[in-house]
Amino acid sequence: MSSSAASTSNVSAASAASTPSPVSASAKTSAGNSSVSGPLPYRLTNDYLFRALLQERRDILKGLLCALLSLNPEEVRSLQILNPIVLGESISDKRPVLDISLCMNDNTLIDIEMQVRDLHDWTNRSLFYLCKEISNDLQRNEDYSDMKKAVQIGILDFALFPERRHELYSEFLFMNRHTHEIYNDSARIFVLCLPYLKNCPEAEKKDPVYDFARLFAATTWEELTILAEENDTMKNVHVELKKLTEDEKIRQQLEIEERYERDMSAATRLGREEGREEGRNEASRLILALAGADRTEDIIKAAKDPSYQKQLLKEFGLDKE
Repeated sequence: MSSSAASTSNVSAASAASTPSPVSASAKTSAGNSSVSGPLPYRLTNDYLFRALLQERRDILKGLLCALLSLNPEEVRSLQILNPIVLGESISDKRPVLDISLCMNDNTLIDIEMQVRDLHDWTNRSLFYLCKEISNDLQRNEDYSDMKKAVQIGILDFALFPERRHELYSEFLFMNRHTHEIYNDSARIFVLCLPYLKNCPEAEKKDPVYDFARLFAATTWEELTILAEENDTMKNVHVELKKLTEDEKIRQQLEIEERYERDMSAATRLGREEGREEGRNEASRLILALAGADRTEDIIKAAKDPSYQKQLLKEFGLDKE
C-alpha cells in the first residue's frame, strides 16, 4: 500500500514588513488632487480592516482570489460571503470571528484567514478550518458526490516554515508520496507568508500574488500610492482604505482589534518568559493555552480569581502531569 503526503508549489516575492505605529496619516494637496501620506493608521494585517475591505469591495475580493487561485476574472461568476458582519455595529470589547467564509460559483467553499501571531498551531488550525467548511456544507442525507470543493487560505505575518524562506506562497494537496498522483483535488490549503517578501527573486515579482503581498505588508500610504499607480485594483484599495479608516464606528472596531492583538501578544510573551524561568509553571502554561484558544478574557479573569484559574487548569489538563 502506498503512503500519501502533502506536496507544495510556490511563488516567492519581496519587500520587508514591519509593524507601524498607529498614527493617523497626514493630508496633503498636490496639483489640485487630495492625497494622504505618512504611516498607515492601521495595516491590512488588522483582521477587522482586512475583513471590512474584502466584504465592502467584491471587486477587490475577486482580484485577490484570482491572484491566489490562478484564475481568470471571467472564471469567477459569483461570490457569496457566508458569514457577513455589519461593519461598525455593536461596538464592544468582545472580538468577533473575522475569518471570511464564502462560496465561489456555487461550487467552491473558501475560508480566508489573516493571522498575525504565531501560536505554533497553524498547520493544525488550517486543516481544521478546511474540514469544518466541508462538514458544515454537506448536509445529512446528501450524497458524497454533492460535496463542494474546499479551499483554506492563510495569510500569515510570521514565518511558517523558516527553512523555506524563499516560498512566499505555497499550495498543499493530498497526493501519493511516491508517484505524486493526486488522491483528491477537492481539498486544498494555501499559505501566503508575508515575512518572505524580502527573499523574492526579480523574475517572480511579476506574479499578481506579489502585489497583494506588498499590499498586506505595507506600512505607509506612499507604498499604497506606488501600488495604485501600477495596478487598477490597488487604486481601488487605496480609495476604500481611506474611506474605511475615516469612518468613526469602524475605527472603534479597528482599535478594539489592535488592543486585542497587543494584549494577546503580551500575554503570550509573558507566558513564555515565565515558562523559561520556572520550567513547568502551571500559570504560564495556562496563559499560553488560553492565548492559543483566543480566550483573552479568561486570562484576565484567571489572574484575579484563583479558583477560576484552578478550574481552567483542569479544563486544559494542566493541573497535573
